[in-house]
Amino acid sequence: MKKKLFNIYDRVNGNFHLREVITGSASAFILKISGTASGYLFAIYVARYGGAEVWGSFTLAFTVMGVAAIFAGLGLNKSLLSHISRMTGQEEKISGIKKLVSGTFFYIIPSAFLITLLLFIFPSVIAEWIFNSPGLTPHIKIIALAVFPVTIIGHNSQVFRALKKIGLYVAFDFFFRFLAALVVILILALFYDSPYNAVISYTLGSYFLAVASSVILYFNITRLPAVSSGENTTGILFKTAGPLFAADLLKYLKGWVDTIIIGIFMAEADAGIYNISFRLSGAASVFLMAVNSISMPKIGQLFGADDKEGMQKTVYYSAKILYLTAFPIIIVIILASDFILGFLGVEFLAGKTIIIILCISQLIKVLSGAGGYILQVTGEEKLFMKLVTWNIVILLLLNLLFVPLWGIEGAALANLGGSFYWTISLLVSIRRRLGINIMWIPSFLLSKGKTDTFGNNKPDKPKGER
Repeated sequence: MKKKLFNIYDRVNGNFHLREVITGSASAFILKISGTASGYLFAIYVARYGGAEVWGSFTLAFTVMGVAAIFAGLGLNKSLLSHISRMTGQEEKISGIKKLVSGTFFYIIPSAFLITLLLFIFPSVIAEWIFNSPGLTPHIKIIALAVFPVTIIGHNSQVFRALKKIGLYVAFDFFFRFLAALVVILILALFYDSPYNAVISYTLGSYFLAVASSVILYFNITRLPAVSSGENTTGILFKTAGPLFAADLLKYLKGWVDTIIIGIFMAEADAGIYNISFRLSGAASVFLMAVNSISMPKIGQLFGADDKEGMQKTVYYSAKILYLTAFPIIIVIILASDFILGFLGVEFLAGKTIIIILCISQLIKVLSGAGGYILQVTGEEKLFMKLVTWNIVILLLLNLLFVPLWGIEGAALANLGGSFYWTISLLVSIRRRLGINIMWIPSFLLSKGKTDTFGNNKPDKPKGER
């Protein structure tokens, strides 16, 4: 046993790509699991003391705010991530990062202000015309004020991510997002009891995080070398910003289309029950986000350096970590679902079947690993957008068909169908376009010296590993 442990240590310590994925994922995981916990605590507090209807109203308003923030960001956030990740792998281009980051603020700030103003003035258009629920109007009106700070946070966190400041990226994009809202809502509850406390607390917390992240970003950027040329580097971002904006919007809608369709056809309480079940089943995805946080900029850097072998190894080890961590968590979630849902209230027990379906869906998504991110940082933005577009079309059609027939269980089945398409399309597309295998197969399923359908060699001894 002791010898086996030493062998594992030697393999990790002697392989740069495996070591970076594990150490980077570990720090990202700690912050993300803490951030996810604070998000769950926020949801539990609102759901337990406000009920399914209040949580459903917050969820629908939050979804609207998220779409507005993507429009306000103009696609520059993800474009920054892609370009800066490549620039960090080329010393002669590092000096241009400072000008690239500062230039985007001149576009994002006025855009975010305008979108915030429009949503604040016309919340009833969405509440009544789309969701047919006048009661949603004040929720949307209040959370509209969060569009501006959320856009700034999104910009800053993507820069942190591109610079491989993974701790800062995870802190502002995940860890503090609902932690700040949780602290504010607990303070509000001491003086003010209202069904709008959830949207108020999230909005106030977002402003605090926007200021804090901007200050930290300023000090990080000022340490970079000065720009040596007067070239308009910001212009290069708009070459990919359009496709990335569309892809980002579609990807967001892909994750929320079921909730939106439920909000259109059913009551806010149903949306609340479904979203709580969705959040519980999504606990396993924290591993996916944690591993991708370090692997995405690293893959972009390796792609810029034309290191295909390094890309394959990074993808391989990322997929392996995901498989070995996600499955046990999904089993625990299913077994503990009755207790958790019962704690929130009797009305939430209706989500038991939904959790089982969505957990299966999550397990299927793990198969695709960092597939979507790989396409974004390797110049395959158009292919990524095409896959996302077809995925959301399938999800939309399935939801429109299943929700009126089977309610929130129908939405869960639609999510499962979408996961099948998404995983298969990524596995095949990345193999054909980049020659990269993103799926890890356990060694006991492969005979020695043989390969699987996608060309993976027996995975316990990849080329170059000690």
